Amino acid sequence: MANKLYNFACDINAGRLVGCKDVIGGIKKVFLMPYDETLVSKLTTSGSNDYLIEEIASITVYQFDLRTNTSSYTSNITSDDANGTTYFEQVLELQLQKIAPLDFPTITNLAQGRVQAFVTDANDNTFLMGTIFGCTVTGGSMQTGTAKADLSGFTITLTAQEEFNYILDKSAGQGTQYYPFDGLDNADNVTVTTGSYPA
Repeated sequence: MANKLYNFACDINAGRLVGCKDVIGGIKKVFLMPYDETLVSKLTTSGSNDYLIEEIASITVYQFDLRTNTSSYTSNITSDDANGTTYFEQVLELQLQKIAPLDFPTITNLAQGRVQAFVTDANDNTFLMGTIFGCTVTGGSMQTGTAKADLSGFTITLTAQEEFNYILDKSAGQGTQYYPFDGLDNADNVTVTTGSYPA
C-alpha cells in the first residue's frame, strides 16, 4: 500500500447525517456592539467544540429588528492549497424599512467605524461575526423607491474576514428570558439595548 502523501493534524474525525426537513431560511435579529479587540478572550467555548460558545464575559449589544424575508447572513469559505491559507468571509446583508432622522447619525457611525455582530437566524441559531478583526460596512444605499410598493429605507452590507466561525449554544426560542442568548451558561452577562425608533 502506498504511503499517504500528506499527514494532517486537521484530519476529519466525524461523520454527518442527513437532517430532517425542519428548518427555514432567513434571519430575525442582529445585535451590534462597538468593536472590542479583546472579545475573543471573553469567550468560553465547549470542551468538545472550539467553535461553540457557552459563556461570554460582560458585554452590551444593540438590537436591530428585521422584517421576514429581507436580510441574510452568509459565510463564504476561501481556501488556497498553494498558500496553505483558509479564512471565512462573513457577509451580513441588512434591509431597514423606513427613513428616520435618527438613521443618519446611526448609519454614519456604523459606516465609519467597526463593530462585532451577533446574528440570529430563523431557527434560533446565533452566530458571532467579526470575532477578532471586526466587521465594516462595505456597501449599501438609501433609497426612496419609484413605485408605491418599492423599498423606502436603507440597505447595508457588513463584511468580516475571520479565521473561524463561531456559534452560540442554541436558544430555547423566542419568548425565553435573555433570548437569544439564553443558551449561554451566563446569559445575564449580555445586556441588550432594544431599538427605540422608528415608530
